[in-house]
Amino acid sequence: MQFGFFWAGCDSCKNVDCYPKFDEFRVSLVSESGEDLLSGGTKKYDLSDIKVFAIDQDDNKVYAGLFIFEGSPAELEVSLAYKNERSFIELNRTVTDTLDFEYTIYDHKCCGTGYVINETRLNGETQEDARLFEITEKN
Repeated sequence: MQFGFFWAGCDSCKNVDCYPKFDEFRVSLVSESGEDLLSGGTKKYDLSDIKVFAIDQDDNKVYAGLFIFEGSPAELEVSLAYKNERSFIELNRTVTDTLDFEYTIYDHKCCGTGYVINETRLNGETQEDARLFEITEKN
């Protein structure tokens, strides 16, 4: 009786969850008195009223993916379409805010190169949490 040894390579990347190639962040929109402007009785904006975009090297607008998470206050999740240093928030077709980002670049053998936001400046002001912050609408 002969026994053979069979060697099968192990795919170490098989069960790895990769981050998106480009990062995302969450933002709440509130009034000066702290009222939630994305949901509830004080709702002022629908998802269709909100755009987040960057300008690419060919001067085209590149829009981020948006999703609203209900809560108190509700949060707008913004999924960036590509690594950009500056994006703009547009409410009802008017640009209201500027976002500047700094990233940490990561290389992972399974996931490749990706980018994680490590600093966000809202209208020039650094946010305490780069990936979760609040925008207060001025009247």
